[in-house]
Amino acid sequence: MSNYGVGCLERGFKKNRVILAGTVDVKKYLASYRERAGRFIDSFFEVEAEKAALVSPFCAELMRIYQKFAKGGKMARGALVCLGYQSIGGKDHSAILAPSIAVQLIHSFLLIHDDWIDGDLKRYGQPTVYKQIEKIYGERFKKGDRQRWSGGSAFVLGDIGCFLAHKLIADSDFPARAKVRAISFLSQNLVQTGHGEIWDITYDLVTGFSWDEIVKIRKLKTAYYTLVMPLQVGTCLAGGSQAELKAAEEYGFPVGIAFQLRDDYLGLFGDEVKTGKSASSDLREGKKTLIIAKALEILKGKEKKILKQALGNRELTGEQINQVRLIIKASGAVDDCQNLAQELIEKGKKAIPKLTSDKSLQEIYASLADYLVNREK
Repeated sequence: MSNYGVGCLERGFKKNRVILAGTVDVKKYLASYRERAGRFIDSFFEVEAEKAALVSPFCAELMRIYQKFAKGGKMARGALVCLGYQSIGGKDHSAILAPSIAVQLIHSFLLIHDDWIDGDLKRYGQPTVYKQIEKIYGERFKKGDRQRWSGGSAFVLGDIGCFLAHKLIADSDFPARAKVRAISFLSQNLVQTGHGEIWDITYDLVTGFSWDEIVKIRKLKTAYYTLVMPLQVGTCLAGGSQAELKAAEEYGFPVGIAFQLRDDYLGLFGDEVKTGKSASSDLREGKKTLIIAKALEILKGKEKKILKQALGNRELTGEQINQVRLIIKASGAVDDCQNLAQELIEKGKKAIPKLTSDKSLQEIYASLADYLVNREK
């Protein structure tokens, strides 16, 4: 496993903000991808729901839930598969769509599991998948442990999505060797993500925490599958070299940690209408985020005690949450983390010429990095 990207985080912060670059409207790029991906997902799940209906109407209904869920969010990971493929000279835009959707299904599978693990109630502005299933159980079944069975069904549904994702790549219109290689890199990155998830779950249960450990958790849990894995899948399918696969890491790891820094910010200060999820759950669940770690490193005395007492307190009032937010902002932790995110973005951008010589694609990579660290949802 590469250790790329951790060192720059451990060396401290630069206080000067970086001027944003990137001239391509990446939102239009992502919107174009979402439109094509949405049509593919609808067509794909029409067939899968019909197959599931042969088992039971309930199985078909769950596939419809997955279908809707898979179309949520930015779909940046699927777009990155296409971008990685194009960067190596891939020309068959129709063929690469199926593997890109596979990565989106993987993303959905991970979120379905993660929402249940974290006890989150909302995703994309709607009830999380396990809460949707819990509602169905409550309406149709009059016995049994509704929470247990809905959680179990959600986990299995996520697993089905993972299996379908691998099948989509296996059945795609690429040479067998390229597909095997892509699935190998996909699986390798998912193993790292799984280890990161386990470490994250247990880390919230231990006393104390450090910045460096949280960085390593976020690298495993987020950076691999958010940026590195999609780019490497696309690169493999285009017949990319080891050097080009390494370039995906050099871009993806720093940008992936910057993405997580922004995610931590939105998890505490985001507009819930825009993000579609709670901006207080991280505090109430005692999530050990990078912003919290930096704030505790800086704070002293009463303010530090207030923050420590708030972490993991599920009975926090709105007034108490606002007090904690003010304390964290006043500490300078937010500015430090945002500055570091910009530093990491610039580090990732230095790898862009290694990813592609195409100037228009280079601009997309730069614009995407800026977008991920400045997004509002």
